[in-house]
Amino acid sequence: MLAMPNASTMFPLARFWYGVTLRANAKYDEALSQFQQFKQEYKVLDDYSNRVNLEIACCEFASNEMKKPSRFEVTKMAGNINQGGANYAAAQPDRGTLYFTSSRLDQAELEKKNSPFVNNIYEAVAGENDSYSGEKKAQIPVAKGFDQGTPAFSPDGNTLYLTRWTTKDGVKLATIFSSSKQGDTWAEPKPLDAAVNVAGYSSKEPFVTPDGKYLVFASNRPGGMGKFDLWFSTIVDGRIGTAQNMGTTINTKDEEQAPFYDAKAKVLVFSTDGRIGFGGLDFFQSKGSSATGVSPRTWEHHSTHKKMMCIMRRPIATWVCAKAISAPTARLSAAWKFTA
Repeated sequence: MLAMPNASTMFPLARFWYGVTLRANAKYDEALSQFQQFKQEYKVLDDYSNRVNLEIACCEFASNEMKKPSRFEVTKMAGNINQGGANYAAAQPDRGTLYFTSSRLDQAELEKKNSPFVNNIYEAVAGENDSYSGEKKAQIPVAKGFDQGTPAFSPDGNTLYLTRWTTKDGVKLATIFSSSKQGDTWAEPKPLDAAVNVAGYSSKEPFVTPDGKYLVFASNRPGGMGKFDLWFSTIVDGRIGTAQNMGTTINTKDEEQAPFYDAKAKVLVFSTDGRIGFGGLDFFQSKGSSATGVSPRTWEHHSTHKKMMCIMRRPIATWVCAKAISAPTARLSAAWKFTA
């Protein structure tokens, strides 16, 4: 198609999306060529003419970084937690248990003739060498027509925050809920109020700081810098304060997601596609308090174009992650760990 004489006129965005496809497959030099040609040919002043400059910078950065030795070793998580579907957004209420989100086949839903691939929260028990087994669906009530996942816990492990989402008329809407522990099960999750969830907008991917003082999350609510921004609310005696935007030090006009904060290292880790990296939702880190940070720095090329959502385990060098895997007809993910 791009070889047609009038291709750039008939399909003005084709070269841009071809470049995105090449970049997503780590063909950075080829992608760079396509983006540079697109910039020369495309004369409209819009989001694409602005975005192509970032894409060019990302390809140049990625091509250079791929020549450097890696500082991390990435290995797939042992045990049986990576069984079918996408497995991502892990969290630990204690050292012996791992909660994670999975879209694996649900036989019960299949028997009801519903969609069998519904995101839900599962739990597994820790074994030797960072393995997790005995996975089972967590005892958290579900809501018909909704997916749920991305668990986060209060420091005492007795309060669970999660995201529920649904798609209506092609638009995905996400809401953050909380639930209290009741023995070995969890109470019916309740949506957080307008301090966090704004009607008609999405809030998702909650994270509670280790001191229990802040809830950090992603939202496209009004007052942000662009699409999904990172926001934080104070937590005082279990009450959630009005959300505050984390500002332009962290947020861009593009996407910011998946926050994690390590209090000991004073490091905020999050995903963004609005800064120079490998393109797509890369890992970035920022030093500072749980509510502020300095200029983010990109991680090594393990993030590449693949989104990774993770929790940090002690020591600081060991992480448990969910890494997206591209496939010809689907997009899957699995739980991984990487060690410095």
